[in-house]
Amino acid sequence: VTAPSGFCRRISARVFLQRSALAVVVAHPWGPLGGSMWDITVRQVVGTFASAGCTTARFNFRSGFGRGYQSIEDVVLVSRYLLDEVPESLRPKKILVVGYSYGSIAAGAAVSELPECIGFALIAPPIDVAGPLYFWNHRALLQRIQVPIRNPSIPKFFLLGDRDQFCTVQSFNDFVEEVAEPKSAQLLPGVDHFMIFRSVSHQLTEWVRRDFGVANIKELNDIIEGQAAAASEEADNGGR
Repeated sequence: VTAPSGFCRRISARVFLQRSALAVVVAHPWGPLGGSMWDITVRQVVGTFASAGCTTARFNFRSGFGRGYQSIEDVVLVSRYLLDEVPESLRPKKILVVGYSYGSIAAGAAVSELPECIGFALIAPPIDVAGPLYFWNHRALLQRIQVPIRNPSIPKFFLLGDRDQFCTVQSFNDFVEEVAEPKSAQLLPGVDHFMIFRSVSHQLTEWVRRDFGVANIKELNDIIEGQAAAASEEADNGGR
């Protein structure tokens, strides 16, 4: 994926294309401490949605330093690649955005720039260390998550272990309380920041079932496909 500006203009990504109306973009933890698209939590998320028939994309941020705007741009660029540039027969119509750790804040803040996004999930957001991570621009980024400018009514999910090293339960609850509805949050007892990967597949599946009102992820994908087909047929009929 090519970025329009910046010192590094190429974003390394792995995209699994399926004939799917729904794509999932997944953002990884902080690169300077070893985070990448190969992180086990990222791979768990990708595997969960790919096995349900969804197109998935994971990528490496171009940098982990700065005020967060380039990382947000990376999420948007990868999403737009799926929505605009893949072959039309495989092109998704809607996306979900999921982020883990550092990537959760960038992913959530990117949603306001993605009108095709129908929901997002933040896994272990490092709220208590977000200041230094984002060069003290964290409040502006967190506000973009709490009240997305473009699509505030989409489902939002927040997941944290109560032994997380980078976010206390109190900080998590205070943050989630200010998030616009609809939203849901889950606190996992006895789980820390790095062991949360064991729970993400189940938690994300249950989020989709609960907050989208479907039996499973595949049914959500089928519904979006049906809506896209109906819209296409209506457009064709209108043009005659």
